[in-house]
Amino acid sequence: MERNEEEETNGVWSDFPPYVVVTGTVQVHGGETRKMQSTAGDGGRVDVHMEKTVTDAKKKGDSVASDYMRRIKKLRVLKTKTPFGNLVHIDRLPDVKRMVASADIDVAEFNAVWKESQLYNCIIWEPLRGNRLNAFKVWLESHPDEASKIKAA
Repeated sequence: MERNEEEETNGVWSDFPPYVVVTGTVQVHGGETRKMQSTAGDGGRVDVHMEKTVTDAKKKGDSVASDYMRRIKKLRVLKTKTPFGNLVHIDRLPDVKRMVASADIDVAEFNAVWKESQLYNCIIWEPLRGNRLNAFKVWLESHPDEASKIKAA
């Protein structure tokens, strides 16, 4: 893919379709404890193992986080995540905005109910342009199969 000499006013080259990049995740903090357990073994040997307990809040938080990762996968153009994030066509931007707003609400509701774990919405989106666009084009040159999928989308 070669760069056109003229750039559009939004910084995206005219030969490359408009995309947004979605990065980040819903993070779960807390709700896990780990303890070292030692038991007497045969012949004076001591067996040591880790015991991990997970609270219901952590399990629920993991479920919420997994749900948003599935939602992002459904929005992206390529089946795989790129080194620059999840590539989403600009036409799906309203869906991305709704998903981020929904994540904010779900995180706030979760944090109000569960005290053992906390959720953080770290999902962001931005237009694919500038240095990230240039790096993405270089990455596509080394991944021609992905480039053909983008051209077909």
